Amino acid sequence: MSKPDIMFFLSWGEIFSTNGRVSAEYPLDVLILLASWFALPAAPAAGKTKDSFHAPGMMLIDAGLACNSPYPLVLHPSRQVDIIISFDFSNRDDDDNWPFKHLVKAERWAKEKNVCFPEIENKLKALNIREEHQRSDYEEVYVFEGPNSPTIVHFVLINKSFKKDYPARNFRIFPDYGTFRFYYAKEEFDRLKLLVRHNIIENRQKIIDCLNKKIQQKQSDKHRK
Repeated sequence: MSKPDIMFFLSWGEIFSTNGRVSAEYPLDVLILLASWFALPAAPAAGKTKDSFHAPGMMLIDAGLACNSPYPLVLHPSRQVDIIISFDFSNRDDDDNWPFKHLVKAERWAKEKNVCFPEIENKLKALNIREEHQRSDYEEVYVFEGPNSPTIVHFVLINKSFKKDYPARNFRIFPDYGTFRFYYAKEEFDRLKLLVRHNIIENRQKIIDCLNKKIQQKQSDKHRK
């Protein structure tokens, strides 16, 4: 099957927070997974980890504990991803907490692995996003681009234009929607679903613009060849 002109993935950050409890329970197995992170198909790594692949049982831990937004899963070079539409639904405990922690963590991971990834921290500083966040004046979506790297269209879970357009839907997200709360009334579920839907629809043009830009870039690359 030939590769399509544009390849993009929807990546959903997991709503999961352990406060260090589970992640510290089986640290050796986490190291095993990280050591062979880009092995496709999975292959034993050199050294002591080799025996673990032949053991009758293996203790695995949710990859979200290592990188809560699953960028490593889509950044393998063989995937040739052009656009990542990312939704950061990670637990922040409170709406006022910094919402880019896991995106920055993904950038640092990519640098350590020499994987192409757009500049995140530098752009956040250049755009004074932290100051905007402190004023509760940041946006619902941000676009991060870079040469030879996928474009990231990153949606932050925030109730901004949704509550302005619908005053009756003015509600705080965290901590009402927490990791270890397992039951929600239908009204609570529906309003969160409508919030996410609203944020996507309100910013759909940014997604379309990114797609068009990537298509034009790839067409230009073909002509140069």
